[in-house]
Amino acid sequence: FDQFGQAMTSLPALTWATTQVPTGGTASGTLSAGVATLNFTRAGAYGLTVRSGVATTAFQVAVAQTMTSLSALGSDNRALITTSPIIVSGTSQTLRVRALDQFGQLMATQPTLNWTALTAPASGSATIQSTDSGTVVSFDRAGTYTVKVNAGSTLLNISFNVTQRLTSIGVTPGSTSVNSGSAQQFVGRALDQFQQVMNTTTPLAWSASGGTINASGVYTAGAQAGTYAISARSGTIVGTISVSITTPPPQTGIRDAALRSTLDSLYADGSLNRTEMIQLLRSAGTDGTVDQAELADLRWLVSSTSIAMPSYVRELARDVVNESPANRFFQGASAGNLVAGSNSSLLNKLVDKWFLGADMPALTSTSLTYQISTGNLFNGAPSRADTRQGSIGDCYFIASIAAIADQNPDAVRNMFIDNGDNTYTVRFYAGALGQFNQNGTITAGFVSGTGVADYVTVNRKLATTSSGRLAYSGAGQVASSSATTLWIALAEKAYAQWNETGNEGRDGTNTYRGIEGGWMSNVNAQVLGYNSTNYSLSSSTKQTMITALNSGRSVTIGTMPTANAGGLVGSHAYIVAGYNAGTDMFTLHNPWGFQHPTALTWAQLQSNCSAFSTTNPAGSTAISLNSVHSSATDTLIGNWTTIVVTTSSTTVANTTLTESNRLNSDSEPIENVSAFENHTSEWVTWDDTQAQEITEIESQILSDLDSLSVDLAMSMEHLDAILG
Repeated sequence: FDQFGQAMTSLPALTWATTQVPTGGTASGTLSAGVATLNFTRAGAYGLTVRSGVATTAFQVAVAQTMTSLSALGSDNRALITTSPIIVSGTSQTLRVRALDQFGQLMATQPTLNWTALTAPASGSATIQSTDSGTVVSFDRAGTYTVKVNAGSTLLNISFNVTQRLTSIGVTPGSTSVNSGSAQQFVGRALDQFQQVMNTTTPLAWSASGGTINASGVYTAGAQAGTYAISARSGTIVGTISVSITTPPPQTGIRDAALRSTLDSLYADGSLNRTEMIQLLRSAGTDGTVDQAELADLRWLVSSTSIAMPSYVRELARDVVNESPANRFFQGASAGNLVAGSNSSLLNKLVDKWFLGADMPALTSTSLTYQISTGNLFNGAPSRADTRQGSIGDCYFIASIAAIADQNPDAVRNMFIDNGDNTYTVRFYAGALGQFNQNGTITAGFVSGTGVADYVTVNRKLATTSSGRLAYSGAGQVASSSATTLWIALAEKAYAQWNETGNEGRDGTNTYRGIEGGWMSNVNAQVLGYNSTNYSLSSSTKQTMITALNSGRSVTIGTMPTANAGGLVGSHAYIVAGYNAGTDMFTLHNPWGFQHPTALTWAQLQSNCSAFSTTNPAGSTAISLNSVHSSATDTLIGNWTTIVVTTSSTTVANTTLTESNRLNSDSEPIENVSAFENHTSEWVTWDDTQAQEITEIESQILSDLDSLSVDLAMSMEHLDAILG
């Protein structure tokens, strides 16, 4: 103002000064367009003066706090960055949330805070508890969580990424007793801070203070009785349980009273049949579990020389109570071998698997389903006329088993037992596979020359198309028709199931896909129990094949990938059905059941085929239903386990293995598949165009085999590589 108390027409330059500020605060003023603006950096009381020349004015300003945000602090009072998830490796996180004013300073009076859990991982939850020292957010599993804290309309969302941290190792079963010399499977589970199994695989190192334990957790008790520690370790984390080794009295029979009573009742006639064995096995699980004594009793039962039962019943029961690779899965889910403490559910699954055929092979397409077949096992004598290979590449299997049936129908009948409950027991022979020179010929099949009988059970359910027709062997036949012949389809299914035992020399899966591709001599041996002979077309003679046919041998042959003479399909197995001396030509049968080639000369066979296999099916014997007393030992041959059954007199033929020279380094692929794919429902309407399409499909499926050689006399190492 001027000397008259009137406002100046223009403002002079002003000088601002502070006479009072709150701690840490500053104030400044600016003048613009006649308007003075004061700026503050803290809430509180400010004393200011403004001067122009000799004129001075003093005044005070009280800057009030206004809450504008919330800030989270850790337990160490350091600010937490909440724009990204807070990493938590424990089970909880302590927070202190403070309200801030417009200057980012703590409010002098902190408001009441409200906490809400917003999100959590599946099946997870977060709990929130406020204490004098802060707010504790607790979690119940690893994963991502979000909580909200608000004071009125001011809010803050905080995310947490709770990571797994290995804190302990659980070992199951817990402390237990094991008989000296017996085995016990232990399983270690790596657990996080919430006692949940770690999501990532954690390698465990096993150790035992007495006895031995392998890398898979299989413990073998030593001879010395006592209490010992079993430990599973990962880094510094160790899980330990105790095991007591006991020395049982000599095994003199069934010790469990309930099992003994059941056995006494069922064994009144001096033997156990299949139905009685099923009942006896299931009785061990009536209380919900199979304890150690019951398991020992069952294992004694299947190995005892004093209990009589049919051999096939004993072998199937052994598969239930002893270890078998096939017990790993049941109907696609994990199962496992029976151990002490196993629940009755596992016991019943294994009984259903081995005695009722309930664990069926995985199908090759989701468009196929299992349907009960109402046909007959045989409609007349089995022969090659029954072949209708379907949509899997097992021509080698179909050709082999049909060629055997052609020469000796009983050899096929001998494979089956009709159990009378819509299931069939099927016999194959097991043993270490190989081929070698013997008396100047290439003997193919078992290293020992003979195999040991092994068994699987199949039910009547077969793979069908949406129209209800068989999709694999028997392709195109109506599953619900009584005129449908089932023996090849059931044998094929049994072969797929038996693959899971590891005795086939294949991939060890219970799948139809697992039996695609192979060579006929292995099937000959596995069906008949003794070896067959392989011949290279390039080095054998026409008379060799003629003699084999005239002497009742089953003869099968494999084509080269480029085969085309007389309508031959490349990389495919055929049955050599006969020889016509008048025309000097051979007749071949296609296991598809159609598109048979024209009669071929020996020269045409040599230029289009790689090798042929012969076997004598006359030596086959039926599965015995008689009860016998026998003992068994497991003999490991290479990578294969065979069951050697000894009776009062056993003769073992020893065969000297020699490294054979290669007979035919140029010979062509072992096997091709026949892929009918989605055409199985159109069996009766196929034309030449569709047959050509099938041929192209099958060539594509096994194109990777086109570079392989039959090489009948190769070393065992190379043979395993092909057959594996």
